[in-house]
Amino acid sequence: MIAVVLLSASNDATSILLAACLKTIGKLQNEVVNYFHNTFGTDLSGSRRQEHIVSVQSIRSEHLFEINAEEISQQLVTNSFMINYEYGKSRDIIYDYDEIELVLRNKISHFPMIDTEKLQYLNYQFELYGENSSLITDVRARVKQDPLEATE
Repeated sequence: MIAVVLLSASNDATSILLAACLKTIGKLQNEVVNYFHNTFGTDLSGSRRQEHIVSVQSIRSEHLFEINAEEISQQLVTNSFMINYEYGKSRDIIYDYDEIELVLRNKISHFPMIDTEKLQYLNYQFELYGENSSLITDVRARVKQDPLEATE
């Protein structure tokens, strides 16, 4: 789950880049979902989309539009094409575009909108100072510390 990654409100470049990537990917999926609902007229008022919104840091794998080459190939082989040996006496492949569209429609229609505006940031305010402040020092002393190379 992406919530494991804690975004810092500081000017640390890694947090800013991660937040930008999450927002960009979320907006891209929202465009796909909006295009689907607007094109097919399945949610003209937008009420269903507004009811089913997921925070970008609460996303699970079932919320994401991911489709890989193996999944596409399997879908094409099982349901979406046939080989026509009669037409032109060759092995022409005829794709069933209606079936491909139906599969994509069923998949996209279940996706939620992703709220890309509200990101929760972690503000570190020296919580470890006090009774647990020696914990980091103890770990550092017991675990060999090697500097990272420039390529890492």
